Amino acid sequence: MFVNRDGVRLYYEMRGKGEPTLLFVHGWLTNADIWRYQVAKFSDQYQTLVIDLRGFGRSDNPEVEYTFDLFADDIYFLLQQLSVDQPVFIGWSKGVSIGLVFAAAFPDRISRLVLVGGGPKFLSSADFNYGLSPDEFWKSIERMKENFEEGVREFIEAEVPEAGTDELKTWLLSLAKQTTPQIALNSIINDTRYDLRPSLPGIKLPSLICYGELDVICPPGASKVMHAGLPNSEIHAFPGLGHIPFLTDPESFNALLKNFLSNQAHRL
Repeated sequence: MFVNRDGVRLYYEMRGKGEPTLLFVHGWLTNADIWRYQVAKFSDQYQTLVIDLRGFGRSDNPEVEYTFDLFADDIYFLLQQLSVDQPVFIGWSKGVSIGLVFAAAFPDRISRLVLVGGGPKFLSSADFNYGLSPDEFWKSIERMKENFEEGVREFIEAEVPEAGTDELKTWLLSLAKQTTPQIALNSIINDTRYDLRPSLPGIKLPSLICYGELDVICPPGASKVMHAGLPNSEIHAFPGLGHIPFLTDPESFNALLKNFLSNQAHRL
């Protein structure tokens, strides 16, 4: 299914019934299909809503600047069009940053945040040691400009360190190929221009932060910074897992999410 925003088609899938709606937002070089295990698990109890961000998957890919603010505005538009009120915003990687931007801009439009493998700042700096090395990042960008597929293969190897995941890595590469190199690079370069730490104290929503202890894309320290900054947050680590714990150990992730949703429901 699609909604049309100013001539740009945005793809979404909605399944199940029940409150609250669970809104799943993917990360870089993937699409809504990344949440397949969560949709299968939770659609029998909740309404699930997954989207392809513009430029990714089945959504249109106009020539624009791909920023967190634009993605957040797209999601706001989608929720309005679908009359979805107060969903739980579940974001992974880039989706974490979009969730923080959305929560700061539209705090009354969502009820809770689940932030998986992300952080408030993408690159390390003098006052933030929990991002990617700027030198290594820009070198990887140059490698992608020279040979995009090989650069993406390196990225996928880094985000999925778990053994026995060759089939998963092949699938992730197939998702990545749905995005043009130009949009992929525009998007990730724009990510580096954000520092969302100042917005954290103002985000009062109940929040679950979780991460894989082996994550080298968004290092664990970034999640800990979010936990320290978000006043109503809890944090959980997945031992032995990398950047995509909801895919490499969906049972553990789904159990954690189910518990968070249940505990929050009891507090209402």
